[in-house]
Amino acid sequence: MVRAISRRMIQACCKIVFLKRALRWCIRRQLHSARLPGYRRSILTRMSSAVPIDDIKKFTEYCMGKKIVCATKPSEHWVVAKFYWEGCASIDAESLAVFCKRVCSSDVILDIGANWGYYTLLAGAIAPHAKIIAFEPHPFWFEQLKRNVIINNFKNVRVERLAVGEMAGSAPFYIDNQHPSTSSMVKEFTRDEHTTKIITEVVCIDSFVKQNKIDKISLIKIDVEAYESAVLSGGKSVLQTHRPDIICEVLPDEGMGYREANRKAIQTIVTELGYQAYWMSNTGLVREEIIQGHYPLANYLLTTCEE
Repeated sequence: MVRAISRRMIQACCKIVFLKRALRWCIRRQLHSARLPGYRRSILTRMSSAVPIDDIKKFTEYCMGKKIVCATKPSEHWVVAKFYWEGCASIDAESLAVFCKRVCSSDVILDIGANWGYYTLLAGAIAPHAKIIAFEPHPFWFEQLKRNVIINNFKNVRVERLAVGEMAGSAPFYIDNQHPSTSSMVKEFTRDEHTTKIITEVVCIDSFVKQNKIDKISLIKIDVEAYESAVLSGGKSVLQTHRPDIICEVLPDEGMGYREANRKAIQTIVTELGYQAYWMSNTGLVREEIIQGHYPLANYLLTTCEE
């Protein structure tokens, strides 16, 4: 009851434009503070959910002292909204330090399943010396990715409206109409019974690297909604010769056969190529002989080096 009344009061205040902007500024500034006590963070997060953000067309963030402009509206994606309210460290916080450390020492980075460009933007901002290639087959999110790269004037970032898989060609891509961020090459992954199927062009890492005469891949990030094993399978030659570090999402099985098959295929490739798997937990990297898949912290570091 108290929460409902508070929410209505906030919404009433936000009908006055300058009060809405002032409230957003205050809440956002406090939520960006790493020293904010948990109980205050919880209260401010609830308050932020009542404040309208549909009028925000772009905003600025900073990571490692580098400026990032986001041209995707916070109202378009819950992750963008979280990025707006709480900053870089609020998204995949357990993976952020690992990713940024490796980006700084990388020459060529592949972002496979870039979506609106979170990891691409981080890499572009903190490693202007690196060449970053971002892949995204979803038409809407590809346009958002492209807009974000252009608005930041990243000359070192290349975007491709392509899926990455086991073999080059074309294949169905399933767009979840209710949950667009969960669209996938795997039909079973989508949750909307009215899923839209489109045909997308597919490349594999091995042929893409060969055709583009790329000498050395340093880092690969893969987040393709239960299709990760196909991506790795299509890049075995590159993984064998270049030995890049890989940040890869591995979802828990949860009784879903396609997820189990994906996880086991990843395990087979990791073992075959001599990689080690480290789960990115909220207390640091955890070595796993057998990849388990975890939720909600689903990212793994796959590497040939001891951590």
